[in-house]
Amino acid sequence: MQGTTFNEFDYVGVEYPLNRPTDDKEIVDMLSTQFKDGALSLESYLDKSPLITDVGQEVEKLGKLCCNQIQNLCSVVSCYFVHALRTLICEY
Repeated sequence: MQGTTFNEFDYVGVEYPLNRPTDDKEIVDMLSTQFKDGALSLESYLDKSPLITDVGQEVEKLGKLCCNQIQNLCSVVSCYFVHALRTLICEY
C-alpha cells in the first residue's frame, strides 16, 4: 500500500485485558483474617471475594439464614430478648 496515507480516524484502539491466574484460596484466607480481626465489614468481604458474583443476593440469603436461626432459637427459648432481636433483624 505504498503511497497510502492514514489519518487519525483510520486507527482502532484495542485493549487486551490480562487474564492472570489468581489463587482464590489465598485471597479468601486474607479476607477471612481481615473480617475476623474486625478490619473488614461483611459486605466488603463478600464484595472482594472471588467466589461471590452477586453480593446483594448473598446478603439476602444470609439475612434469611439468620432469621431462620433466630426462629429456631425462639422455638427453644421463650424470652423477650429473642423475640425483640427477631423483630429488629427480620424484615418479615
